[in-house]
Amino acid sequence: MSNQLETDFPCLPPWLSEQPGIERLLNVVINRLNNKPGSTPGFTLNEKTLPDLYAQAETADLTWSLLQTLFEKETLIFRFTEAKKRTPFDPVFSNARINFNPKSEALLRKWLNRPHVESELQQWKKRVEQNAQLFPGDVRRLIARKITVTGKEIEDVINGFVEINKYINDELTLRSLSAKCFWQDSKFLDNKEELIRLLYPQIKIKLRALLVNVYLPENITGVLFIENQDSYNQAIDGFPKTAKNLALVYSAGFKLSAQRIRESEGVSLHFHCESDNNFKKQFIAWWYETISSDSAIHWPVYFWGDLDYAGMGILVALKQRFKSIQAWQEGYRPMLDMLIAGAGHAPEATGKQEQKDTGETGCEYADKQLLPVLHKTGKFVDQEMVCK
Repeated sequence: MSNQLETDFPCLPPWLSEQPGIERLLNVVINRLNNKPGSTPGFTLNEKTLPDLYAQAETADLTWSLLQTLFEKETLIFRFTEAKKRTPFDPVFSNARINFNPKSEALLRKWLNRPHVESELQQWKKRVEQNAQLFPGDVRRLIARKITVTGKEIEDVINGFVEINKYINDELTLRSLSAKCFWQDSKFLDNKEELIRLLYPQIKIKLRALLVNVYLPENITGVLFIENQDSYNQAIDGFPKTAKNLALVYSAGFKLSAQRIRESEGVSLHFHCESDNNFKKQFIAWWYETISSDSAIHWPVYFWGDLDYAGMGILVALKQRFKSIQAWQEGYRPMLDMLIAGAGHAPEATGKQEQKDTGETGCEYADKQLLPVLHKTGKFVDQEMVCK
């Protein structure tokens, strides 16, 4: 049968253009084959898939008789399976299944004038495989998922990955490597570092130092991490007054929870212009933990951010890098009072409905005071609410 279908090609049924329902169904088959090559599309015959079968009697009878010709040996576009639960009063096609015969794909494409075209994923896989020898590492991940870039062809994208080979010993940052290989787009390789290391196991990628903003007072009695920029700037200006003798660090959300945050190669500390120079060396030694145990500085460490689940999540994350950090009571107390008094906002009001409860943070004040009120009220307070 296969040879007959591929060489003889039975003629296009002359009635097909007069049966738009059947023609549409056949085109759906091709659409699905284009999206998923090698599949065997199937349909349940009902009013949704082929409404003409359920039209007035004469129209339905004609559609059914013509559809049956597609079950015949000479064409066999579909295999027909009668519904098991059909009652004697239902027509034979009611809820029956028709499944496409994959050996008829060439025939159906000829009838509908829809020649086989490789999907974009197939084209991508073929091009990557053709260039596989240019990558010293594992190309399977690159093959498995097409990377689409607006205005660029498949070859352009793959050539960019091949171009990386020129720089594997140059110790560039990921942003610099991206700009050199991908149309001066420095952000293209963001979130693709693991893929690059699979393709080029020997590549040397320079860590991009995280910028950390710090303010040092004349006398340091502790260190305070502040989540939001406005609150950080106001604390430098002296509000709240209880932050006067604290070294201030702008945490910028979760940024300072990065694993390399206390490594000299991974961080660039930037001190506010009014910081006290007498404490810089001491603070730097504390940050990088380069002080001997005998002369170690034991500053208390605090975090102050939004009173919401994300804020508590930042506290948990910072605790992985700064073990002794606690929620700053002087900052959170007025925010807590707002929630208890009925103020605050619903998560949905500020797009925070996706925030998840972190559970216990390891900070007694947060776990016994802040989180229970968050649970009870179901509301949040932004840090900026207690700004001047």
